[in-house]
Amino acid sequence: MRVAVAGGTTIVAQEIITRLANNGHEVVAFDVTSPRDVVQWIKLDFRQPETVGAALEHVDGAFDAFVIAVDCAPREGHAREILIARFLSTRLMLEAMVARLSWGASILTIASSMGWRWRQNFFQVQELMKLSSADEVQGFLERYDMEEFRAYSIASEALIAMSTLKTEAFIAHGIRANTISPAAVNNEFFDVFTKRFGPKALANLARAGRVDCPNEIANVVEWMISEQSTWINGQDIIVDGGIEAMITSDHLRNARRSNQNQSVFEIATRRSVLKRSARVALVVGTVLAALNHGDRVMTGDADLKTLSKIFLTFCVPFCVSTYSSVIALRGNNKRNQPPI
Repeated sequence: MRVAVAGGTTIVAQEIITRLANNGHEVVAFDVTSPRDVVQWIKLDFRQPETVGAALEHVDGAFDAFVIAVDCAPREGHAREILIARFLSTRLMLEAMVARLSWGASILTIASSMGWRWRQNFFQVQELMKLSSADEVQGFLERYDMEEFRAYSIASEALIAMSTLKTEAFIAHGIRANTISPAAVNNEFFDVFTKRFGPKALANLARAGRVDCPNEIANVVEWMISEQSTWINGQDIIVDGGIEAMITSDHLRNARRSNQNQSVFEIATRRSVLKRSARVALVVGTVLAALNHGDRVMTGDADLKTLSKIFLTFCVPFCVSTYSSVIALRGNNKRNQPPI
């Protein structure tokens, strides 16, 4: 198998290249310096997206797989570099490499578990995917006042989104594309992440039992680009020892406890419940007040007793609507409690 690897000098990327080379694959690497165990190295600085086209002019022949393993540490002041190298340049290279992939080839992008929220941030991710130059990236960063860790996250989100959204288009070229999202990898960026996320990150690592090893990422990469995984397409594979699953489990437990412990008053005073009840009271109360007391109001003959009745005419539907909402929400909470 002939494999192109974008990136190659990080610990994970080098492990991927070495694993592929040791198992008889021919590896062509693109990076600013030459990694070991490659048959060809093509110099490419991913911090300079304008050089991608020139680098690809040195490519001959077709590839059976394309692995994107470009990574940057989310160090202070590096937000621009992260977005340019980790997403903009890799996107430009991916678009150009499609024509150089053979029928049945596989594209595999190394993203990050920090990218799992791409659907929640889709409009921002979509805006990033449309950028085409370093100047536009700088404007994007300034517009959202984005620091390095958010830049790293959204670059990961965009990598996953790009692979997912292009699935059908890739199928038309006989290509499949997936992403891998590692977490807690024992690499050169490990200390940066643990320092940023502190005790919480270390606690999650303790629950998982150990950190992820680069060779375990390489195992998944090799399998994902092989013929053994040909029916996996458009997926993001989490490789984190169960950390995300445990965090999700915590959230579900906390949500269940929160719902169980909510009193009738807490539910009744929710903003959404109050707005719904107010709308019902306004419509129903207006109709009933007009039918029962409209004549006296129009003639100016409404005394205090009549005004009190009109007030109660609005209060009754408000209370009935609130009661119905409380019953419905409590019942819904019971039905949706996670089985944990």
